[in-house]
Amino acid sequence: MTLHQTTENIHKLLKWSLILGGFLAVLFLVINISRIILKIVYPPPPDYPNALFGKLPPISFPNSTVNETFTYSLNTLSGALPVLPDRVTVHKIISQPVTLSNVKNARQKIEVVGFSNTGENKFRETVLTPTTYQWQIVTNGLLRGVIMNTDTYDFKLSSTYRTYAPILNQSSISNELAVKELVTSFLEEMDLPTDDIKMDNAKIQSLKLGNGGALVPAESISSTQVFRLDLFQDPINELPIYYPMHPYSSLNFLMMARSYDFDDILEANFTHQRIATDSATYPIKTAKEAYDELVKGKGYISNYYGTDRSIALTDVTLGYFLTEERQGYILPVILFQSKDNFYAFVPAIKETCLTTNSASIDECQGKVINSK
Repeated sequence: MTLHQTTENIHKLLKWSLILGGFLAVLFLVINISRIILKIVYPPPPDYPNALFGKLPPISFPNSTVNETFTYSLNTLSGALPVLPDRVTVHKIISQPVTLSNVKNARQKIEVVGFSNTGENKFRETVLTPTTYQWQIVTNGLLRGVIMNTDTYDFKLSSTYRTYAPILNQSSISNELAVKELVTSFLEEMDLPTDDIKMDNAKIQSLKLGNGGALVPAESISSTQVFRLDLFQDPINELPIYYPMHPYSSLNFLMMARSYDFDDILEANFTHQRIATDSATYPIKTAKEAYDELVKGKGYISNYYGTDRSIALTDVTLGYFLTEERQGYILPVILFQSKDNFYAFVPAIKETCLTTNSASIDECQGKVINSK
């Protein structure tokens, strides 16, 4: 083959390559235009929240201990409210199986952590209701009691620690690791499921007894008389779980600073609701809608330690709320907070999706406009 023939063949190859490339480009353009036309003529069905659980019960917030009336302003970094997603997943709460052996199991759980009759500790068992039992003992002069729900194994431990002299004269102090290890061992001995709780996420406070027996922050480790430890369940879909006394948890322990053994646990509240994987999607309010409800006094204020009645809100976040009452579902909330420890919640689920609203499930999903 001569040089001339080679050059001619290269030119032909380039020519046909350009023709093929042009054809493919035109074909690609035609296909994409066709897709656009098809979407206009035959649009895909709207993507509505599935609302698989039907209408949901509203969140049963407890009575707030904050009764003042506030005015609100925004002091977020952006100066505006955040843009929240239009929907969120709602999960079921796992139901605790109830059997004839529940009371026996409850007794075993409290016995392994020291609430047993030794004949010398003034042990007493009291049946408060068919599903609520109380056990009391006296340990080293300290009266301690446990009230447990025998269906759920939720419990509250209390004591007369405010008048207990050894608290005021402790010879040694534990560290935070020892506090976590004591609580971990306590729950393990009771055989309570804690797979959704990470001890690394626990919050610990160093406290001392103030005037009238009130607990106040300790200035240093040497002045610490008691530790408070709050446990928090794992986030759901990267959204945190909040509790009625936020920023505190419904899973908390108070113990002597020495924290040697279970007898040093002075108080405990353990209301643990495990979250199922079963879920459904529901529409939620915008941050603006939630803010308007807060301004109208419709929010639940969990805590406030300030004195100013004008609240400059610095953070607005979406999360989930676990009441101490078992409602069957864990529902989303919008949290408003300020730098001076103001915390308020507004339910996030659209009103049309609640059992207290007469709207249809189609209205809940947004398929039709609420005629009300």
